Amino acid sequence: MSKKIIFSALFLGLSFAAAGIFLPRNDATEADPEQSAEITHKIGFITDVHAYRSKTGFITPKASAGLESFVNRMNSSFRPDFVVQGGDFIEGTNRFGEKSIADFLEVKIIYDRIEAPRYDVVGNHDMRGLTKDEWRSLTENESAYYFFDTGNLRTIVLDSNEKKEESFSEFEETLPKGYLISDNQINWLEETLKNSERMKKIVFIHVPLIANREMGEPAGKEIFYDHILRIREILERYGVEAVFSGHIEKLHYREVNGVKYFILPGLYRSEKKKVLWKDCFHEITITDDVEVKMFYKKEGDADYKELIIPSSEYDAIEK
Repeated sequence: MSKKIIFSALFLGLSFAAAGIFLPRNDATEADPEQSAEITHKIGFITDVHAYRSKTGFITPKASAGLESFVNRMNSSFRPDFVVQGGDFIEGTNRFGEKSIADFLEVKIIYDRIEAPRYDVVGNHDMRGLTKDEWRSLTENESAYYFFDTGNLRTIVLDSNEKKEESFSEFEETLPKGYLISDNQINWLEETLKNSERMKKIVFIHVPLIANREMGEPAGKEIFYDHILRIREILERYGVEAVFSGHIEKLHYREVNGVKYFILPGLYRSEKKKVLWKDCFHEITITDDVEVKMFYKKEGDADYKELIIPSSEYDAIEK
């Protein structure tokens, strides 16, 4: 795709972004608070695709093969109400600007074949290759944090990749390294949850709201712990059902004060991890409880295996 076409496509979106205050995209079915809490919601979830184009101009097989499997599963059998990609859609590293814009547009061709509404979470690798304005334009979102309603389910998408300049009233001169959630976003989250009292509520965020120390892991680049605790207290107070994250290429599940936290591996696998999950994607089902069916391969596997989370099988499997 030529430079002219790419930047022409971005021009309108970036012009709108520059025009004023960003508002959350909210184009799903509006909520009906009279609907039964027993309605089943089906959500497809994929994260950490880390896509980039080879010299041929097409997305490398490492990303495209797993994404194709996900698209086929969503369209042929699961038929979700909507799909969420959980961030790090592109690799971004050493590809800032034109290369990452073209990477995003190319992998989006595959993602957009899903026959259901599609939503995006911003990841740290996306921000290595794109500006926040470019990401908003490419995903057709007016903000990197937003909500949408599907029946009696409110889905909240958070941005774990804010910068110091994005309104931090505390620690202005001494903000730590790692990922930050601004006061503006935390206040927006609380207000959004206040206005969803009679609804089921779930959250997607790229970087987990469970700290490394809580998983027995060494400290790493993660969300500042004070921000984690502030957000978790709000989620607990307003009855959020579950939070879904990726980022660390690790499988982890726990419940904290009534909120279920699912940290799920994606298409990308890290050689540094104890368990080399690869080509993973997920089916989330919500009724009176929350369940995830994880489709995965391990080193040497040709075919997908399935794992229900939570379950006795999950408890027993090596993680």
